[in-house]
Amino acid sequence: MKQYHVSIYRHDPSVEGPGRYVDYTLSTDARLKVLDALDAVSKEYDTDIAYRASCLMGRCGSCAVMLNGRAVLACQAQVEPGTSRLEPLRGYPVIRDLLVDRTPHERVMDAARIHLDDSGFARATGFTYGKDLYALTLCTDCLVCQASCPARNEVPAQFAGPAVMTQLARYARDPRDQGARPTTALVEGLHSCTSCMTCSEVCPRGIDVFGQAIVALRKGTVDSRLPGPKVQDDMTEMFRETGLALPKSGPLLVEEMAEAGHKQGDVGVFLGCMFQTRHKDDGRALLRVLRDAGHTPVVPEGLVCCGGPLLWTGHEEEARQAAAKNVSILNDAGVSKVVTACAGCGLAWRREYPKLLEGTGLNPRFEILDVSKVLNAAEAAAPQAAARAGRLAYFLPCHIRSQGAADDARRAAERSIARSGRTYVEVGFPECCGGMASSADPQLAARLAAKVIAAAEENSIDTIVTSCPFCVENLARGSRRARSKVRVTHLLGV
Repeated sequence: MKQYHVSIYRHDPSVEGPGRYVDYTLSTDARLKVLDALDAVSKEYDTDIAYRASCLMGRCGSCAVMLNGRAVLACQAQVEPGTSRLEPLRGYPVIRDLLVDRTPHERVMDAARIHLDDSGFARATGFTYGKDLYALTLCTDCLVCQASCPARNEVPAQFAGPAVMTQLARYARDPRDQGARPTTALVEGLHSCTSCMTCSEVCPRGIDVFGQAIVALRKGTVDSRLPGPKVQDDMTEMFRETGLALPKSGPLLVEEMAEAGHKQGDVGVFLGCMFQTRHKDDGRALLRVLRDAGHTPVVPEGLVCCGGPLLWTGHEEEARQAAAKNVSILNDAGVSKVVTACAGCGLAWRREYPKLLEGTGLNPRFEILDVSKVLNAAEAAAPQAAARAGRLAYFLPCHIRSQGAADDARRAAERSIARSGRTYVEVGFPECCGGMASSADPQLAARLAAKVIAAAEENSIDTIVTSCPFCVENLARGSRRARSKVRVTHLLGV
């Protein structure tokens, strides 16, 4: 029989003393969902664990808990044989055991006027639900996204959270609603979202919370000409003028490279804004990696910003322009693969380009690869360096995880660090460093970065390795603020 060792958080605030974890063992050949395990523990141990359950079908949203640090619906998530930990939802007061008080959330929902405001609606005819509006109506307000959101958990008084934004976006898309939803979203901290997209990944109903709610509301603020973060407005203006989302000081990397221009080669390279301007050494390292792997890289002239930062801050039209131009240029280059070493660029290509290119007749005639795949494929040919001092850990960027490249990236980091002769250390870092929020909410970005640096110091890490230039910059700032000796480098710099 399978053994399930379940550690459950027990706490009754009416009784003095801190919460504690109590271990229970279940023996069964059956596969257990979290709710099955809780029911079995309650029955076999005759215990009075407090938890919520209702529909048992993932429709009511009442049974959310934390399973091994991840917010889930207890009626849907499986408990694996071995050891598991169950806790109450993160970020909410505990009533008892796994039962949390939803009152703070309900107060925010009331303040944001989450209800249909049809006071000025004059059209008598009906309307048809579009796919985005329909998707948003599927939200059960289960709070899984709320408990998973790094921004909401760090500054709940400042950012209402993705569940609130989902409801605001729902009514913003309803033609009967007369509420000023984008304005309310700004008041509730819309731009404090770190764009990590965790909310979309964890939603039990499959809603693309980030794209269909956060981005939609940000686009609404742009369309309504509401004031946005100055750095983001400047970024968009720079793109209109130069094609890049970052200031150009001196020649771009592509202007310095022999590989520039439409030349013959088997692999295209998409450098993105960061490697073109502020991280040129990492851009050059990317070219070296490709050559060492036996490729002939091509860097076509004329490529612009990937468009991801533009879209994610609400500037959809500029993002469409960027996508169309980049695909046209790389299609003309005739390559079958295009490699990028920026997590944000890779995610924009994989996640956003299919939508941005709708109606253009353009389709990429090549495969997009993160550089980690190239590093892993070239592992056997790389020489092993002599052992030397140094403890290095890999910080997984949100945008690597969101494009499904986490395993490749971790493997590439572990192998690259081992080949360098230093020690690879597995560290349980916080999920988001806040890098993508630095342009809109630098204080939040600083707080999230400080947590990553603190985790590195607690594990005696000398260098944090990551695959995102935004993470590199924000974590490096965090290290300097903390007067820490922890260094931060891109995977290409190992």
